[in-house]
Amino acid sequence: MTIVHHVGAALAAYVITAYESGPVYMLVFGLTEASTPFVNLRVFLHDLGYKNSLMYSLNGIAMWFGFLIFRIPTIFYIPYIIWTYNFEVIFFQVTGLMLFIVLFGYTSISTLNIWWFYLITKGLLKVLRHKPTTAQTEEELKKVQ
Repeated sequence: MTIVHHVGAALAAYVITAYESGPVYMLVFGLTEASTPFVNLRVFLHDLGYKNSLMYSLNGIAMWFGFLIFRIPTIFYIPYIIWTYNFEVIFFQVTGLMLFIVLFGYTSISTLNIWWFYLITKGLLKVLRHKPTTAQTEEELKKVQ
């Protein structure tokens, strides 16, 4: 699925740069990457064996907020911009293949962002419901020190 995401994004970026308003859309989609450092840190913490640490949990919360602030609003904001300002440019001056590539890129990225946000939300709820035992808390404190 990650390959579909990146192929769709690359094709859509290639097509959309041919139009005057293209950089605006690329900038808005670029802002979604502000949540990526939290995703990457999560992978590092997991691989280093810190899955049960406080830092891992806090990073998960930060990652959830990153998705909530940067990725999810983009799903609704891009169609709003297109509809409000550039509907005629995007849908009447673009060839059929280019329109398909843009819609495929937007749809694949948006679908994956919604899916990832769902999974992150499930994980967040699991963490928030979890009550650590005293032994777990002491073990985490020793790891941090």
